[in-house]
Amino acid sequence: MLTRMDDFPRHQIVDTMAHVASTDLSWSDGYYFCFWDPDGEFSLATALRVYANVDIMEGYAAVMHDNRLRNVRMSRRWSPRQDDLEVGPLRLEILEGLRRRRLTFSAPELHGGIEFDLVWEARHTPYEEERRSERLHGRVVRDLIRYWQAGRPSGTVRLGKREIAVDPGSWYCIMDHSWGTRQSVGPNLSPADLPPVPSLPPGRDGLLRLVAFVQMPSYIVYFQAHEDASGRAQMAEGRIDYADGRMARIEAIAHNLEYRPGTRKIVRASCTILDSDGRTLEMSFEPTHTPTITSALGYALEKRGFSDDRGMGVYRGESWLESDVWHHDGNDAVDPSGARYPYNGYIGPAAVTDGQERGMAYFETVVIGSYLRYGFTANGPVPVTVLPIS
Repeated sequence: MLTRMDDFPRHQIVDTMAHVASTDLSWSDGYYFCFWDPDGEFSLATALRVYANVDIMEGYAAVMHDNRLRNVRMSRRWSPRQDDLEVGPLRLEILEGLRRRRLTFSAPELHGGIEFDLVWEARHTPYEEERRSERLHGRVVRDLIRYWQAGRPSGTVRLGKREIAVDPGSWYCIMDHSWGTRQSVGPNLSPADLPPVPSLPPGRDGLLRLVAFVQMPSYIVYFQAHEDASGRAQMAEGRIDYADGRMARIEAIAHNLEYRPGTRKIVRASCTILDSDGRTLEMSFEPTHTPTITSALGYALEKRGFSDDRGMGVYRGESWLESDVWHHDGNDAVDPSGARYPYNGYIGPAAVTDGQERGMAYFETVVIGSYLRYGFTANGPVPVTVLPIS
């Protein structure tokens, strides 16, 4: 099947651009965007993802405001409109590759009455993560490429009757684009359909994931780290982009995360990073906005997918649209039925300072299973398949 992209000399396999080399059903390719104001009132998350081997395109749009998450989830059959980056009322336009993008959405009749028209303009060269491939008992559980980029947003957001102007001089935005296979994304496979999976041993029965994308007046820094339950680093990477054009790699990351007593809800954090030029940078983070609820979006271990909990990248008809409102209640996120989902970290904007400058960051941290340094223990065996979660 030919698409408009086939007119360009960019083929990587002996097939058309509508097909990928892997036959894994979880193979996907998609985008994640987050926008937020400087005042801690509004943030917006939206995503669009293609599952080429099951012919599905999915997306969501969510506004976090006043301890609530107003969310719309949508999907459609990908063919025969593979060229259209559009699902339901969500549309992405690539105005200039790696430089300018436009996102539009309009669903005023659904929960929350969300509408937006936003132009995303890059602030720097994207950061490309290192490719990591992992197998478990012969099955590929992760083979992924991702790049991250910070930008300047402009446009408008509507929430019900309220219209919010998005000022590029004060609002923030980040995005990522990833493609490949990973066990935490894509259609669910029943455990009964696979060989038994061993549990992780004590000291390794957990994962801490930490991501920060910091935008300061004189530099932008992206870094991420994965550590097992004992604190052993499994991955640490990133880059600093200075306003004068200099760049430096991140070589090491140390952290001190503070949680509300008796919970995994983070209240503040400090991180120290060492770059490839031997410089040390110390930063303090404090969450500022209503956090994102991954369970509401479908990207969580405890609830994967739409309201039917069938997982991502599954057929729900030629087109599908649903919406709901979740809220934050003390230490938990609460779905429309009243079911509670305890926090296991924080995902959302944060204020950041390095002692000299102040700025904002997209800050993401999660603990799955045990993490001994902060006193977290797993509630029962942790199967190997929950790691990694990125």
